[in-house]
Amino acid sequence: MLRLITIWPFPEEVVRECCENVRAVIVPEMNLGQARMLVVNALAGSGVTVEGVNHINSTFIEPDEIVAKTEEVLQ
Repeated sequence: MLRLITIWPFPEEVVRECCENVRAVIVPEMNLGQARMLVVNALAGSGVTVEGVNHINSTFIEPDEIVAKTEEVLQ
C-alpha cells in the first residue's frame, strides 16, 4: 500500500518502485480518477493494470468496494 499525502509533485519513481512486482494496482479516490491517471502515466510500459474505485457524490468509498474490485482484478 502506498498512501500519497500530496500529489504534486507526483512521486513517479516511488510509484514505480512500489509496483515493481505487481500485476495490478487499485486506486481508490473520491473524484473522477485524476490520481489514477497519474499512476497510469507513471507505470506506462510496465504491463501493470491500473484500476480505479471512484465516488464523485461525496460518499466515502467503503472497504468492501475495494475488496470487490480486488477480487475482480484477481480473476
